[in-house]
Amino acid sequence: NAYNAAWVGVSLAGVFLSGPYIGFLGMLFLIGLFVYDLVWGGRQILRIKDKLPLVVALLSATFISTLAYSPLMRYSGELKGVVEGSALNLASFATPPVWHHSQLVQAVVAFIHPATALAPDGESNMAYLGLAAYLLIGYGICKRLQRESPNFLFWLWTLIVSVIFSLGPWLRLDAVTVTNIPLPYLIFTKLPFFLNFKSQARIIQTASLASSCLLALAMSRLCRGRSRWFHFAMAASYMAFASWEFDLLGIARVYTSSKLPGVYETIVKDSSQFAIMELPWHYDREGALPIFAQYYMFLQPLHGHPMVGGFPARYLEGALNFTENTYFIFHLTHPWSLGPLEKDPKYKELEQKLRRNGAEILRHYGIKYVIY
Repeated sequence: NAYNAAWVGVSLAGVFLSGPYIGFLGMLFLIGLFVYDLVWGGRQILRIKDKLPLVVALLSATFISTLAYSPLMRYSGELKGVVEGSALNLASFATPPVWHHSQLVQAVVAFIHPATALAPDGESNMAYLGLAAYLLIGYGICKRLQRESPNFLFWLWTLIVSVIFSLGPWLRLDAVTVTNIPLPYLIFTKLPFFLNFKSQARIIQTASLASSCLLALAMSRLCRGRSRWFHFAMAASYMAFASWEFDLLGIARVYTSSKLPGVYETIVKDSSQFAIMELPWHYDREGALPIFAQYYMFLQPLHGHPMVGGFPARYLEGALNFTENTYFIFHLTHPWSLGPLEKDPKYKELEQKLRRNGAEILRHYGIKYVIY
């Protein structure tokens, strides 16, 4: 009904606010829903009595997100250090978790996708859906569930579309091999609005959702007409295998080490008010942030003090103005600027000035610790 649809709209509005990717995914999902209903679903959505709640939900989401998004844009900051056009590759879908403690799994990762083993990223890790999921979805297709179950067909369509769009405008075989085979997303790269999307790989989120639904439907088909003990055994076996396959205990060892670097122990014990400057936190000539600065932000809650620059993915205007226009701070965060100065006959004089005034500038702005 319209009341429940309004609550759905509020939820969608919150999702829309999380970024253009989700809005784009929502648009694809709704288009897919209408196409599915038009061709296979008996046109139920197109009936007036069923259309009203959907319209109310979408209007509510659009109104609330538009109302809130404009003011929030002032505080969302400017993107820095984002790789344009980041997309998944085919090898990612066959690459097991890079954090797995098993040497056998690590060998498989290194063989299939060596670049991922050296420099894993979140999107590539999300691409691998799991061997059990692949087998069960394949089982469902072999049993022709797409003909028996409209739900299976819809989620299969969602999975295929999500995977294709997550591959970006050109087909990539692995992290370094880009083919000349165009993909549907190429059309969106020609439209101004979609230039805001920095990483097509994040569209894989709906593939994860679709694979979960497909796996559940395939498991239901496999257990049809069997005892409860068989149901329990299959569910327990899948959970145990998936826990091992994704090494759920190993994730904590890799990503959430609680060991605090020694220098931060000193900072934590300091009860005074001050800011911290982390180096080599810096910009290159193009204005991008080329290092993995999220590590600094991981440690920030441990000491609880403000940092020069703040969050490493989106920078507020004030933070950018400070690093761009503050003498001495500019040279620390833009080290490439010192190269041309070395050729200046007055470089020695400038270097002495920087050394002489640098500590005073840091003290003036309350920066007590500089960590390199």
